[in-house]
Amino acid sequence: MVSPNVVSKRLRLLEGYLRKLQRIRSTTNLDIFLADSDVQDIVDRNLHLALETLFDIGQHIIASSAWESAEEYADIFTTLRAHQVISDDLFKRTVGMAGFRNLLVHEYARVDHSQVFVILRDHLGDLVELARVFQNFVDADVDRESDAAI
Repeated sequence: MVSPNVVSKRLRLLEGYLRKLQRIRSTTNLDIFLADSDVQDIVDRNLHLALETLFDIGQHIIASSAWESAEEYADIFTTLRAHQVISDDLFKRTVGMAGFRNLLVHEYARVDHSQVFVILRDHLGDLVELARVFQNFVDADVDRESDAAI
């Protein structure tokens, strides 16, 4: 069974990262963003942490459900889609997250901050939706366990 406590703790962390990112998104534009390396660093780090958190939750769901293990970050969402945790549409919108995470972590010198700004401006909602899907899965899993115990 998926641990509601594990997922809840991670989702609270995610909320904090997203709150920082949303605040920056609401107070900046591309020119300001590209001119301020401190803000770029804050966005890079919080996007990285948000993605790590989502991957951790996805891995927890996979392991707790005894599904085939995901060998790489990219495999997490493929497995979750195969088990209908995430929709095809959400999968298409989030499939590049693993590559972006790897870029931030391993190839940070190649980060194009104009592309990071596009993610900040246009794709935070995808992270929020993924978090909502994970919470709904956990809630349904708890309900299934409760029904089985009756």
